[in-house]
Amino acid sequence: MKKIVKFLQVSFFLSILIFLNSETSYAACNFGNLKIGDDVGKVEALYGILPEGTTDGKIQVFPEDVCEGENLDDVIIEIAIYNNTISGFIFETEIAAFETPLDLQNLYNYVVANYGFIEGSERKNWTGSKTWAQGINEIYYMKYDQFGILEETLLITTAEYRDSFVPSDDVGFEEPDDES
Repeated sequence: MKKIVKFLQVSFFLSILIFLNSETSYAACNFGNLKIGDDVGKVEALYGILPEGTTDGKIQVFPEDVCEGENLDDVIIEIAIYNNTISGFIFETEIAAFETPLDLQNLYNYVVANYGFIEGSERKNWTGSKTWAQGINEIYYMKYDQFGILEETLLITTAEYRDSFVPSDDVGFEEPDDES
């Protein structure tokens, strides 16, 4: 009998924990079930088209359309297209005051809730970056001070499309001379 009571107590406790956690948890944004690697036609059917004759670009979406229930109203969200294929999802925000408290930094809070704690980021005025791997996805988060304005960027991509986010046009970059 004691084992049954103990089992019921533990079950009740676990049920309460699960219920409370589901009420306060975040959920990763849903882009209409679009995935990195999908054809641009799937994006165009849901969110708009690239300019005619282009195969690369970005299609901006409203946060409330793809991140329902999240507090990302101050975040610009774009679907990145490379060679007529979804190459990633970009989230960007600028907050006027770099001194903005953490609890008001919506993109930061979304990142921590969905991808994990960033060591050292609890310090006031922390800047830096963090990367995660989740399955085939690579997640990059950057937070920096741009002349007193807090800027944040979240990029979700894969190893296959990572290089599409690095400009191939190295204007001003010169290879070092061969010293031999």
